[in-house]
Amino acid sequence: MLVLCAGASVAASACGGSASTEPTLTSVNFSPKVLIEIRPGGLHFAKGPREDRDLLLEPPTFGSGTVSEITNATTTVQRLQGDGGKVFDTGLLQPGDRTTVVFTNTTAAPITIAMTDPRDPNITGSIVVRPQATA
Repeated sequence: MLVLCAGASVAASACGGSASTEPTLTSVNFSPKVLIEIRPGGLHFAKGPREDRDLLLEPPTFGSGTVSEITNATTTVQRLQGDGGKVFDTGLLQPGDRTTVVFTNTTAAPITIAMTDPRDPNITGSIVVRPQATA
């Protein structure tokens, strides 16, 4: 009986281990708060499946760290860039392709990011990214 109890306590301590404090890929929530669709007539903005009560659609305004999904809802190849590619560049998106972009703002004031497709003058718009809240 003594040997059985000793073995059980060793097994319990071996499984205890230290918990990882680093975020892992499975612990990061990539569900988008905002959906950006590239449509033939321009950009369309909608709320995503991840709730954000501070998200505004007119004009598109959200906080730093917001996850967005950009979808090419046209029948041609599109490429969406933020501030001429200085902020983000989706690369070429085939019809139906989608990609994820996380918008950040490390300044103390809101920033406006102009979005365009350098190959399609109809694809244009802008978003406002608020600074990250401080504790």
